[in-house]
Amino acid sequence: KYDDATIIITADHGDFLLPCDENGQIIRTSFPICFVKEPHDNNTEINVSEAPICHTDLLATIYEQLGIDIEERTCKEIEENEERLRQFIHYDNTTAVISMFEVNGNVRDLASWKFIGNLNKDE
Repeated sequence: KYDDATIIITADHGDFLLPCDENGQIIRTSFPICFVKEPHDNNTEINVSEAPICHTDLLATIYEQLGIDIEERTCKEIEENEERLRQFIHYDNTTAVISMFEVNGNVRDLASWKFIGNLNKDE
């Protein structure tokens, strides 16, 4: 079964702390892991990629594995040196505030992050 399986392991968040201070200044980054093993990929070592993917790219990967035609690219199709604008959304369950960020560049680099703004859960 392992050889024929698609296995995806990820987190729904990276660091659970808000990436910015009260002034919107980025003070930390967050990057949840994403592991994808495709059918017949039986490498004994894990290959690490620095491709700028995000959780929405997982949907394209899943659809492709299900045989559903899609226009979006899969995680595997995104190049490591690509410039891609991604969104990061932080939800604070104590205040019901949704904070939105854009990430353009290396997710580990504070300069790649931009605070977009806050939304109330009910908005």
